[in-house]
Amino acid sequence: MSTTFSHKILVVGPTKSGKTALANFLSEHSTKAPSKTYSPTIGTRILEFEKGVKMPNGDSRNYQFEMWDSSGSLDYQSSWPALQADTLGLIIVFHPARMESSDLLEWYQSFAQPLGLTDRQIWLLAHDPMSRGNGELGEVPPQLARSQRTASTLGSSDSENVDADTTALMSAWNVFLAQVVASGTEKREKLEREVLSA
Repeated sequence: MSTTFSHKILVVGPTKSGKTALANFLSEHSTKAPSKTYSPTIGTRILEFEKGVKMPNGDSRNYQFEMWDSSGSLDYQSSWPALQADTLGLIIVFHPARMESSDLLEWYQSFAQPLGLTDRQIWLLAHDPMSRGNGELGEVPPQLARSQRTASTLGSSDSENVDADTTALMSAWNVFLAQVVASGTEKREKLEREVLSA
Protein backbone atom coordinates (compact mmCIF):
# COMPACT_ATOMS: atom_id res chain seq x y z
CA MET A 1 0.00 0.00 0.00
CA SER A 2 1.48 3.36 -0.99
CA THR A 3 0.94 6.56 0.89
CA THR A 4 0.85 9.98 -0.70
CA PHE A 5 3.42 12.38 0.61
CA SER A 6 2.01 15.86 1.23
CA HIS A 7 4.37 18.86 1.03
CA LYS A 8 3.73 21.27 3.90
CA ILE A 9 3.96 25.01 3.27
CA LEU A 10 3.59 27.45 6.15
CA VAL A 11 2.21 30.96 5.46
CA VAL A 12 3.17 33.55 8.09
CA GLY A 13 3.35 37.31 8.49
CA PRO A 14 1.75 40.13 10.41
CA THR A 15 -1.99 40.64 10.73
CA LYS A 16 -3.79 42.37 7.85
CA SER A 17 -1.05 41.51 5.35
CA GLY A 18 -3.23 39.43 3.01
CA LYS A 19 -2.08 35.92 3.95
CA THR A 20 -5.54 34.35 3.71
CA ALA A 21 -6.42 36.02 0.39
CA LEU A 22 -3.12 34.88 -1.11
CA ALA A 23 -3.41 31.36 0.37
CA ASN A 24 -6.93 31.00 -1.07
CA PHE A 25 -5.81 32.22 -4.48
CA LEU A 26 -2.58 30.22 -4.71
CA SER A 27 -4.19 26.97 -3.53
CA GLU A 28 -7.10 27.63 -5.92
CA HIS A 29 -9.61 27.46 -3.05
CA SER A 30 -11.14 30.69 -4.28
CA THR A 31 -11.24 32.30 -7.71
CA LYS A 32 -13.14 35.37 -6.51
CA ALA A 33 -11.44 38.69 -5.87
CA PRO A 34 -10.33 39.02 -2.24
CA SER A 35 -12.85 40.63 0.09
CA LYS A 36 -12.25 44.26 1.09
CA THR A 37 -13.52 43.42 4.58
CA TYR A 38 -10.86 42.22 7.01
CA SER A 39 -11.63 38.96 8.74
CA PRO A 40 -8.78 37.76 11.00
CA THR A 41 -7.68 34.14 10.88
CA ILE A 42 -8.27 32.36 14.17
CA GLY A 43 -5.32 30.09 14.87
CA THR A 44 -4.45 28.26 11.64
CA ARG A 45 -6.35 27.10 8.54
CA ILE A 46 -5.07 24.11 6.58
CA LEU A 47 -5.74 24.13 2.83
CA GLU A 48 -5.10 20.85 1.04
CA PHE A 49 -4.64 20.82 -2.72
CA GLU A 50 -3.06 18.99 -5.62
CA LYS A 51 -1.04 20.91 -8.17
CA GLY A 52 0.87 20.08 -11.32
CA VAL A 53 4.47 21.14 -10.87
CA LYS A 54 7.08 21.43 -13.58
CA MET A 55 10.52 20.63 -12.23
CA PRO A 56 13.74 22.30 -13.48
CA ASN A 57 14.67 19.08 -15.35
CA GLY A 58 11.45 19.38 -17.38
CA ASP A 59 9.53 16.59 -15.61
CA SER A 60 5.99 17.51 -14.68
CA ARG A 61 3.51 15.71 -12.42
CA ASN A 62 0.90 16.31 -9.76
CA TYR A 63 1.91 16.65 -6.11
CA GLN A 64 -0.07 16.93 -2.88
CA PHE A 65 0.35 20.06 -0.74
CA GLU A 66 -0.86 21.39 2.59
CA MET A 67 -0.82 25.16 3.00
CA TRP A 68 -0.98 26.18 6.65
CA ASP A 69 -2.37 29.72 6.79
CA SER A 70 -1.36 30.97 10.22
CA SER A 71 -2.79 33.94 12.08
CA GLY A 72 -0.36 36.82 12.33
CA SER A 73 -1.59 37.68 15.81
CA LEU A 74 1.03 37.35 18.52
CA ASP A 75 -1.74 35.85 20.68
CA TYR A 76 -0.95 32.55 18.93
CA GLN A 77 2.83 32.76 19.27
CA SER A 78 2.92 29.92 21.81
CA SER A 79 1.57 27.55 19.11
CA TRP A 80 4.23 28.45 16.52
CA PRO A 81 6.62 25.59 17.41
CA ALA A 82 3.80 23.06 16.82
CA LEU A 83 3.05 24.61 13.42
CA GLN A 84 6.66 24.22 12.29
CA ALA A 85 6.80 20.41 12.31
CA ASP A 86 7.48 18.92 8.85
CA THR A 87 7.47 22.30 7.08
CA LEU A 88 9.20 22.20 3.69
CA GLY A 89 8.39 25.73 2.52
CA LEU A 90 7.78 29.07 4.17
CA ILE A 91 5.92 32.02 2.69
CA ILE A 92 6.31 35.31 4.56
CA VAL A 93 3.56 37.72 3.48
CA PHE A 94 3.95 41.40 4.36
CA HIS A 95 2.79 44.85 3.31
CA PRO A 96 5.94 46.62 2.07
CA ALA A 97 4.88 50.06 3.32
CA ARG A 98 4.10 48.74 6.82
CA MET A 99 7.02 46.38 7.33
CA GLU A 100 10.58 47.23 8.30
CA SER A 101 13.54 45.04 7.44
CA SER A 102 13.95 44.29 11.17
CA ASP A 103 10.33 43.03 11.31
CA LEU A 104 11.02 40.63 8.42
CA LEU A 105 14.10 39.43 10.30
CA GLU A 106 11.90 38.56 13.29
CA TRP A 107 9.62 36.38 11.12
CA TYR A 108 12.72 34.74 9.65
CA GLN A 109 14.19 34.09 13.12
CA SER A 110 10.88 32.74 14.45
CA PHE A 111 10.21 30.31 11.59
CA ALA A 112 12.93 29.79 8.97
CA GLN A 113 15.90 29.69 11.32
CA PRO A 114 14.55 27.05 13.77
CA LEU A 115 13.56 24.86 10.81
CA GLY A 116 16.93 25.22 9.10
CA LEU A 117 15.22 26.25 5.86
CA THR A 118 17.41 27.22 2.92
CA ASP A 119 16.95 30.30 0.74
CA ARG A 120 15.09 28.28 -1.86
CA GLN A 121 12.52 27.15 0.72
CA ILE A 122 11.55 30.74 1.61
CA TRP A 123 9.33 33.00 -0.47
CA LEU A 124 8.81 36.64 0.47
CA LEU A 125 5.51 38.05 -0.80
CA ALA A 126 5.28 41.84 -0.61
CA HIS A 127 1.51 42.26 -0.87
CA ASP A 128 -0.13 45.63 -1.49
CA PRO A 129 -3.60 45.45 -3.11
CA MET A 130 -3.82 49.26 -3.15
CA SER A 131 -0.74 49.61 -5.34
CA ARG A 132 -1.34 51.19 -8.73
CA GLY A 133 2.07 50.24 -10.07
CA ASN A 134 4.02 47.02 -10.33
CA GLY A 135 4.23 46.60 -6.58
CA GLU A 136 7.10 47.33 -4.24
CA LEU A 137 9.37 44.77 -2.66
CA GLY A 138 10.82 46.94 0.09
CA GLU A 139 14.05 46.38 1.99
CA VAL A 140 14.96 42.90 3.21
CA PRO A 141 17.55 41.85 5.79
CA PRO A 142 20.76 40.20 4.51
CA GLN A 143 19.59 36.78 5.79
CA LEU A 144 16.72 36.90 3.27
CA ALA A 145 18.51 38.62 0.38
CA ARG A 146 18.81 35.38 -1.64
CA SER A 147 15.26 34.15 -1.01
CA GLN A 148 12.70 34.41 -3.77
CA ARG A 149 10.85 37.75 -3.61
CA THR A 150 7.67 38.74 -5.40
CA ALA A 151 5.50 41.85 -5.30
CA SER A 152 1.76 41.18 -5.34
CA THR A 153 -1.13 43.52 -6.01
CA LEU A 154 -3.77 40.75 -5.89
CA GLY A 155 -7.14 42.35 -5.25
CA SER A 156 -6.14 45.67 -6.81
CA SER A 157 -8.80 47.56 -8.71
CA ASP A 158 -6.20 48.62 -11.30
CA SER A 159 -7.32 46.34 -14.13
CA GLU A 160 -4.37 47.37 -16.31
CA ASN A 161 -1.87 45.62 -14.04
CA VAL A 162 -4.02 42.76 -12.70
CA ASP A 163 -3.30 40.29 -15.51
CA ALA A 164 0.43 40.98 -15.53
CA ASP A 165 0.59 40.73 -11.73
CA THR A 166 -1.38 37.48 -11.68
CA THR A 167 0.88 35.96 -14.35
CA ALA A 168 4.04 36.99 -12.47
CA LEU A 169 2.60 35.74 -9.16
CA MET A 170 1.66 32.33 -10.60
CA SER A 171 5.04 31.99 -12.31
CA ALA A 172 6.84 32.68 -9.02
CA TRP A 173 4.44 30.26 -7.24
CA ASN A 174 5.34 27.46 -9.65
CA VAL A 175 9.07 28.08 -9.12
CA PHE A 176 8.55 28.00 -5.35
CA LEU A 177 6.50 24.77 -5.50
CA ALA A 178 9.25 23.07 -7.54
CA GLN A 179 11.76 24.07 -4.86
CA VAL A 180 9.48 22.74 -2.10
CA VAL A 181 9.06 19.42 -3.95
CA ALA A 182 12.84 19.15 -4.45
CA SER A 183 13.39 19.84 -0.73
CA GLY A 184 10.84 17.17 0.19
CA THR A 185 12.53 14.65 -2.10
CA GLU A 186 15.94 15.42 -0.59
CA LYS A 187 14.55 15.09 2.93
CA ARG A 188 12.92 11.70 2.21
CA GLU A 189 16.05 10.37 0.50
CA LYS A 190 18.20 11.45 3.44
CA LEU A 191 15.85 9.70 5.90
CA GLU A 192 15.91 6.54 3.76
CA ARG A 193 19.72 6.55 3.73
CA GLU A 194 19.81 6.98 7.52
CA VAL A 195 17.39 4.07 8.02
CA LEU A 196 19.36 1.82 5.68
CA SER A 197 22.68 2.64 7.34
CA ALA A 198 21.38 2.18 10.89
